[in-house]
Amino acid sequence: MKPLTSSKLAALLGVSKGTVLRLAKAGEIPFLRLPSGHYRFYIEDVRRVLEPTPLELLEMRRNKIDRK
Repeated sequence: MKPLTSSKLAALLGVSKGTVLRLAKAGEIPFLRLPSGHYRFYIEDVRRVLEPTPLELLEMRRNKIDRK
């Protein structure tokens, strides 16, 4: 699959382009840096990092139940 620009990734994730770039610069999402300095992202790699682990899902469910 072709890598995405920061704008296209932001649109897919429902966040701003600035948020995508901030996450990339902080090392929180994987990216490629082109010789021109632009960032590119593979959606599969980003989703793998951002998806909650099974343990995190369990914790979210517990917190949701505790709030009721």
